[in-house]
Amino acid sequence: FTNLTDDSPIYKLIGPVLLKQEKAEAESAVQGRLDFIENEIKRVEKLISDMQEQSEGKKMEVYQLQMKMQEGA
Repeated sequence: FTNLTDDSPIYKLIGPVLLKQEKAEAESAVQGRLDFIENEIKRVEKLISDMQEQSEGKKMEVYQLQMKMQEGA
């Protein structure tokens, strides 16, 4: 959007039709999409982090059980 002038035509594809759109409306739509994508990335990164923590916890449980089994044998 920085390279566009205020009178540059902007079009939005709706179905098979291109409709003319105001620059401010297009910028708002694009910013909304970018915000949504950023939030989704943060959400998925948190899920991955939580899963890794759970995985590490399970690894420690397995290791401790193996040590107990070896001590008993």
